[in-house]
Amino acid sequence: VLDTHLRTSAESALVKSAYAKRLWLLHGNDEDLQGDEAALIAANVQMLAMEDTRDIKAVLTFLATKGITRLLVEGGAQIHASFINAGLFDELLIYRAPSFLGEKARNVSGDFNIKKLSQRFDLEPIERSILGKDIMERYKRKKIKRFKVKKCSQD
Repeated sequence: VLDTHLRTSAESALVKSAYAKRLWLLHGNDEDLQGDEAALIAANVQMLAMEDTRDIKAVLTFLATKGITRLLVEGGAQIHASFINAGLFDELLIYRAPSFLGEKARNVSGDFNIKKLSQRFDLEPIERSILGKDIMERYKRKKIKRFKVKKCSQD
């Protein structure tokens, strides 16, 4: 769990599952920690302080030193955009419900820093399944060949 400000409650279902499965909580190293670290430790949560949990490359490097080389990333728009912008994903699974939520709903995607068409990232569909009323779509990142354009001098 990435939780920069330590907002995860010791009473959450996720924390209560820490006795059955090992739960690591990576949090910031700052003064803005809001949660009860002692209660989380008592609930069997492995607390890991990092300088900046928003630095996704540093987080993944840290996890690799612990032997973790594969992740399932669940979260909101900000965490998804962080991984996508850093190019640190192999596959995307998108679950959709047949509902429109309106303009006040939270966006599923964050800022991908795409200003030009050439900056886009393309996906290749792998699988599509109907799960009850919902749809699951699985994509892998498509490799795009980038070509350097040389300027021609006009004599």
